[in-house]
Amino acid sequence: MIHVIDDSKNEKRDFTFSRSLLVKYMKYFDRCLKKISDNDEIDISIHCDAVIFEWLLNYIFAMEEYEKKQDEQDKFNRAVGNSVKTTWNKNGDKDDKGDKKNNFANSAIMQYGGPKLDIKNAVTILIPAEFLKIDRLVRECLDFIGEHIEDISRVQVDMSCINTNIIREMAKKVSLDRLDNLKERKDKIVSRLFMKKLELLLEKDKNHLYKCAYCNKLFTKKQRKVLSCRRGTNFVDSNG
Repeated sequence: MIHVIDDSKNEKRDFTFSRSLLVKYMKYFDRCLKKISDNDEIDISIHCDAVIFEWLLNYIFAMEEYEKKQDEQDKFNRAVGNSVKTTWNKNGDKDDKGDKKNNFANSAIMQYGGPKLDIKNAVTILIPAEFLKIDRLVRECLDFIGEHIEDISRVQVDMSCINTNIIREMAKKVSLDRLDNLKERKDKIVSRLFMKKLELLLEKDKNHLYKCAYCNKLFTKKQRKVLSCRRGTNFVDSNG
């Protein structure tokens, strides 16, 4: 039994959830429940928005159905010696469109009754998904946010609690040109994305910055070969 305490609405809701699914999809509980016998009954209390937690559970139920169908398909392919990968919808019919990674979150999972990501809930879903370590959902949220960052930045949602690791992954999804054109009434996320984008760029050796000891100008290792400093001292190298 999982007791969800929604402090903002001052209410409490109970959810019945399989322990195996809990450990399989919410890796946060893996370490917590490892020392508890499978025969023991457990009660877990979580402080979270009840609607968001219900969204997460619906996602996991749909994900489990999707993976079961994929396992059945793989067994069938091995039995008939078929190496061609196909996908199936919830009615057991072949889906000729295949499983495309880019629209996985709002297509394959939705076929099994799963919830939909949109610009209003993507951030509020991402935060608990990252905390509970629902890795696949975190990746899908990041892909969705990266694709719709302009619209999401205009939504009235608190982004201050997004941790630095997630901001870093977001920065990977958004180009510098898009960041430069991103406008916010309040600086909720743009500055943090720029900071992480800069860190990512400076991790590459070709983007390391050096400072001239004479004029204090900055330059990269590649530029060093073609730039000259007027304030620098003259010298003669081994080639004359």
